[in-house]
Amino acid sequence: MSGKGERRGLVHWSITRPVGTSIIAIAICIVGVSMAGRLAVDLLPRIIYPQIGAGVRNPGVDPEVMEQTVTKLLERRLATTENAILISSESSEGDTDVDIHFSYGTDVDLALRDASTKLDQARSALPEEADPPTIGKRDPSQIPVLNFAVSSPTRDEGWLKRWCEDQLARQLLTVEGVASVDVAGGLDREIQVWLDPERLRSYRLTVSELLTRVREENQDVAAGRLQSTSREVVSKTKGKFATPADIAAVRLPLPGGGDVALSDVAEVRDTHLDERVFARLDGKPAVQVAISKQPDANTVQVVDGCNRVLERLKRDGFFPPDVTTQVTQDQAFFVRASVSGVGQAAALGGGLAMLVVFLFLRSVRRTLIIGTAIPISILGCVALMGSSGLTLNIMSLGGLALGIGMLVDNAIVMLENIDRHQREHPDAVEAAHVGAGEVASAVVASTVTNLASVAPFLLITGLAALLFRELLLTISFAIVVSLVVALTLVPMLAAQLFKLKASSGLERARILSVVPAAMDAVTRAYRAVLPGVLRHRAAVLVASVLVFVGAVVFATRLGNEFLPQVDDGRFRVSIELPVGTPVDVTNRATLAAEKVVRELPAVRHVFAAAGGGIWGRGMWVRPRFASMEVEVEPRRSRGMTASAWLQRAQAELSALPELPDFSGTRYRLQGEIGRGGMGVVYAAEDTTLGRGVAIKVLRDGLARDGAQRRLERESAIMAGLEHPGIVPVHDAGTLPDGST
Repeated sequence: MSGKGERRGLVHWSITRPVGTSIIAIAICIVGVSMAGRLAVDLLPRIIYPQIGAGVRNPGVDPEVMEQTVTKLLERRLATTENAILISSESSEGDTDVDIHFSYGTDVDLALRDASTKLDQARSALPEEADPPTIGKRDPSQIPVLNFAVSSPTRDEGWLKRWCEDQLARQLLTVEGVASVDVAGGLDREIQVWLDPERLRSYRLTVSELLTRVREENQDVAAGRLQSTSREVVSKTKGKFATPADIAAVRLPLPGGGDVALSDVAEVRDTHLDERVFARLDGKPAVQVAISKQPDANTVQVVDGCNRVLERLKRDGFFPPDVTTQVTQDQAFFVRASVSGVGQAAALGGGLAMLVVFLFLRSVRRTLIIGTAIPISILGCVALMGSSGLTLNIMSLGGLALGIGMLVDNAIVMLENIDRHQREHPDAVEAAHVGAGEVASAVVASTVTNLASVAPFLLITGLAALLFRELLLTISFAIVVSLVVALTLVPMLAAQLFKLKASSGLERARILSVVPAAMDAVTRAYRAVLPGVLRHRAAVLVASVLVFVGAVVFATRLGNEFLPQVDDGRFRVSIELPVGTPVDVTNRATLAAEKVVRELPAVRHVFAAAGGGIWGRGMWVRPRFASMEVEVEPRRSRGMTASAWLQRAQAELSALPELPDFSGTRYRLQGEIGRGGMGVVYAAEDTTLGRGVAIKVLRDGLARDGAQRRLERESAIMAGLEHPGIVPVHDAGTLPDGST
């Protein structure tokens, strides 16, 4: 045994000062519990792509006109943004989107300010009738965390939209963490002035004169300050139109003198914009409400808070009796499922570790030491995560689960050696000093080696760094905490608990002697085999190489996906009709598809959008596109798997006459998870048909590998296009039509 004067270092300090070590452990637990309540919970780490998007809407304008009048102007202005490496744009009917790409590591906030300045410079050159341009970062945290449809069998879409914007949105904005509540779909009110050409000519008036007069009348004008002996007020003349009657009463000056009311030459109608996107919930007209959270807010807490407000409003009679809501997308479900799955795996791993310790060491006290060390280590790691600004997501929790394994490794090595010395030496504290001192350097060396193997990955850049940084940091924190716990808490508890001479007698139980007997048998077998292995070293090396090669071959055949499939009972049906299909035909086809889907087994609700789509806070108009969000019964009660339901739905839809089976019509069914796959769209000109051809290649994953490139080339060749003439026009997570 070593002399007491030689005992220096963290291990011996912890054993000789059990009170101080215990207080430090309790402090770590308190900080960890506090941080755990403050950590934001999300599905993935916060990712801000080095990309800025600008857009301009001018409804009803042809794509080529949009390109000439808006897209090219924005491209010229935004191309001068500092550090921009690529400009990509997309022009469609009434819509232009321009994306500015930067290198990873660029300060996107500074780039956004610079791009906003460039956009302001281009604002004056945009068409006068176009909507104001918008610009923002491509931040996934801005994706709505909760979407729900609002419908009524008796009220029209115009009333629904006004009620949601003016009444419901105000209530939801009071929820902590909510950044915005946006309403899409429905009908927008529009005041139309129908001119009578004959009357205009009779009064010798022109359309431009009428427009100018209406603009002049529709404004509030400042009237300056009005003063009296006792008070002073700032005044204005109220000229903004409040009702259609105000527009009809506008006086138009005549060229020969006098004036005439606008109602004498035109008819004022209070109506709505033409409906281009038809939204329905279970066959009834509907609008969609999208709730976005603040970047640092907790997704689960925001969604739960919104659901509580909706339940309270329904209970208090805020909702009219005929107005119903139905959730169409809930990010909190995936967060809960993923976090719960990883948490359960970590708890199961800790429990199995305690069971293994109990079976091998046959000691309740030693099992309790491991059972105490695991939660303290987890809380210590959580404390470091909170101080570093990390969130609880599948990446960080995965790193935490890996760290538990490393903790158990270090703790078991330390505990087993102390156990051996305590069985041989009557003084438990002295045995703890000796046993811990013997393996302390080995534990430190192995742990630092693990840390050294992880640390270089923190230096990588690009999308992988955004995705896996929190995973790597959590693993590093878990490694450091596991080392500290193994060197301090484990030897201290082993020394203090075994001062008691009482014993449970479990080590003498015959049923628990099976494990030591089995280990003795394995040891004897290993000793018998080892000489032969050493004599045939070449054969062992060849066998090892063959096993490695076989593993590599089989690994290339394994499927891959970015996120595991989650059966949450939600499916998406996407319909794409031939180019040139009018919106009425698309709507009829969607109505037929809705009817078929609603009659499928276990279907609860169907939210459909025909003639385009509803995404978050806005709509995109594409007359030949439609989609349906389908909610079915939970897995346990519907009696069929997700794949079986998809096959049934595909068989039913393929028989619809409204969805003819030819190359111009495509529909796709998919589950909720799996939409995040990256897509590539290739465009080429089909000279025989005189129209553009688009080929969509859908895939899961984040990197374009050789197999993906071959698939793209083969898809182009199958469509009758020569690969060299195909130009990639879009490569992003969301395709131009809004799909993924």
